[in-house]
Amino acid sequence: VRIDTPGAGTSFELTDLPPHAGSSEYILRALTWIAEHWRIERFRLIGFSLGGNIALHLGSVYSDALAALSATGVF
Repeated sequence: VRIDTPGAGTSFELTDLPPHAGSSEYILRALTWIAEHWRIERFRLIGFSLGGNIALHLGSVYSDALAALSATGVF
C-alpha cells in the first residue's frame, strides 16, 4: 500500500497542509486502519526523503509492529 502525506502526491489539491514530518500521525492512523481492516500484525515500511524520516520515526516508536524498515534519501 502506498500512502501519500497530506499535501503531497494525489492529495496536493485536497488539503491546505504542506507535507511535513508532523504528518507521521496521519500515516499512523492510516496504518492502524489497514492493520485492523486487513488483520495485519506487522508491517514492512519503506520511505524516501520525507517518507523515510516518517518511517524512521514510526519505526523508533512502534518497533514491535515492524517486520522490516528501509529509509533512503533521508537528510
